[in-house]
This record gives sequence, C-alpha cells and structure tokens, in this order.
Amino acid sequence: MQTPSLLPGHRAILPRRGRVAGTLTGIVAGIVAGESVSSVPAGVVATLSISDGTALAAAGCTTGSAPVTVGDGTLEFGPLALTKMACEQPAMDVEAAVTAVLAGTTTADIEADRLTITSTSPVDGAATGLQFAVATG
Repeated sequence: MQTPSLLPGHRAILPRRGRVAGTLTGIVAGIVAGESVSSVPAGVVATLSISDGTALAAAGCTTGSAPVTVGDGTLEFGPLALTKMACEQPAMDVEAAVTAVLAGTTTADIEADRLTITSTSPVDGAATGLQFAVATG
C-alpha cells in the first residue's frame, strides 16, 4: 500500500498522525494577490521550513514558529509566534504578506520546485498567497 503524499511528487511531505513528516524548506520567491504575483523586494529574505509538525518562518523582518497540520492539499497553521522588531518598509510589507498567509487553513500546491500556499480572506474572499522555491529532504 502506497502512502499518500500531501504534495504530488514530494514524498518528504507525508501525513503522519495529522502532522508533517520529513522536511520542506522554501524561500519566498513571490507574493500572490488575486491573479498577480509580485517579486520579493531586493535585500528582503523570507523563508519557511516545515518539519515534524512545526513551521519555522523568517517573515522578512522577524522570525517565529507555528504548529502545522497536513490535510488533503492543505496546510493548517496554528498561531504564529513571532519575535518583535521593526524594520524598513519593504521588509515589513513582506512580513505582512507572510503572516497573512500562514494563518489558519491554507491550500498547498507544488509544481516542480515551486510551492504555492494560498489563503482566502474570511472577510472579502480575496485570495492571497506565497510562492516558494523549495527543497525537500
């Protein structure tokens, strides 16, 4: 019997008692707003690493972690605990996008080495997301 994977072609992300097994690490390569994708400003780095039920995020300005649970094509993030710090505006803009997406239940789709995590606003139904260049292990 084959174990189902959350993200096709990436066996490092597998359900195990509702948690993520293996490791996924990605660098934010794009910020999705509706149908458009914008690049991350030069000099700003945001990353996400998911391993053993925990998401570690460098959100552009601050760093933090959250519990994460795997569903069928979804990632459900618990509360994201971040350090407190102020940064230049481009980093704060990226951080706002990262924290908006990594909250609650999101959809997750991977194609080749690109992971897209999308969140839908409960207020207006607008879709926002992050595109990551990823590596698994």
